[in-house]
Order: sequence, then structure tokens, then C-alpha cells
Amino acid sequence: MEKREQEISKSLNEETIIIVQNSWNNVRSCGIEKVGLEFFRNVFSADPEVLQKFKFRGEENVYESKALRAHGRMVISAIGDVITGLRDLRTLSPILKKLFQFHEHLSSGVIDNRHFILIGTQLIITLRQLLGDTFSDEVAMAWIETYAFISSKMQ
Repeated sequence: MEKREQEISKSLNEETIIIVQNSWNNVRSCGIEKVGLEFFRNVFSADPEVLQKFKFRGEENVYESKALRAHGRMVISAIGDVITGLRDLRTLSPILKKLFQFHEHLSSGVIDNRHFILIGTQLIITLRQLLGDTFSDEVAMAWIETYAFISSKMQ
């Protein structure tokens, strides 16, 4: 194993990976489109300026937008790919690099820590809303740790 992969593999323990992957199965059962819409509703509510970065910003009812629904599905699917790849570092590393490069390009090279915090916070809020009582403190901590790991590898 390369040195970098050894460092990454030490970041998440097996128990954390199991908790996150099991809870992700529950999230998927809610429906990818629903999860995506709830996630972006939370993001835009927390920081309305973020909506201005998207092509669908001018649509009359943004939450009925086909473009938002498609984007939400794409984002939630990408999160699912990352969660699935948590044990396969050779697969995960290129996914994270591609996600960062894509968003860096869209934001003219300016992705700051504020964006990572906003997205992570709203992801956790969305998961809590969708999973209800099954989103225990233990599950929340596993997701927080996993998101911190993922975002640190993208920055």
C-alpha cells in the first residue's frame, strides 16, 4: 500500500464505515430524488446565496425544477459512490479528486472551508430528518467523522 493510502485508511475505522454504510442503505430507501430535494432545500434555506450558483436559480418554483431534481439525484448518487468506496481506497481517491476538480471548476477555483462546513452540516441535518430515531448520536458521530475525512481529502 502506498504511504498516502495508509494514511487515508487510518482515518476511518471499520465500525465507522459499517455504521455509515448501513445508515446509507436506509437513506437510499427514502428515494434518491427525495433525499436530493431535501438536502438542497436545507442548503438553500441555510444560505440562500448558494442558490445563485445554479442554473435553475431563476425558475419560478425551484423545488419543482427538473434541473434541481436531476442535480439532487446526481449529488446523492455521488455521495453513495463515496460511501460505497470507503474500503476501496484505490477507487475512492479518484472519485474525491474528480468531485473536487468539478466543483473547483464551477466556482472559478474558489472553494473555501465555509462551503465544506455548509454542505456537511446540511447533509447531517438532512440525514437526521430522513432517518428520524434511527439517526442516533452514534450514527451522527460516524457521519461527522466520515464527512470530515472526505472533505479533508478534497481540499
